[in-house]
Amino acid sequence: MGWAESPSEAVGRAEDTANRALALDEFNARAHIILGRIHIFHQRYEPARVKIDRAIALNPNDAHALAGRGNIRMWLGETDAAIRDLELWPRAHSDGRVCPGPGLLPERPLGRGNLAGSAQPSADRRREL
Repeated sequence: MGWAESPSEAVGRAEDTANRALALDEFNARAHIILGRIHIFHQRYEPARVKIDRAIALNPNDAHALAGRGNIRMWLGETDAAIRDLELWPRAHSDGRVCPGPGLLPERPLGRGNLAGSAQPSADRRREL
């Protein structure tokens, strides 16, 4: 989510702003993504999935929505589905960056070793570092 002097205050402002955006335009995919990411931040994965799935329904090629769904699936233990979603992210992202989502090592290709469910690198990867 980034750095803030008061994370809870910043997340609260982001949530209020995204909700206001949706009140103006319920088809605003970015607002759904922001709310989904806020749910992820609070470890509320099912509500996050609802918001991210809505964003993907509105814009199936949105890189941030695809990465968000991959992150949700990773935290829920749906590893194979998470890998599929996260592998779509660089293709959908216009500048080709690799998604450095929670629990991933961005300098490595996506795969099961990168989706261990925590930010800890595998024993093999720790030796490489």
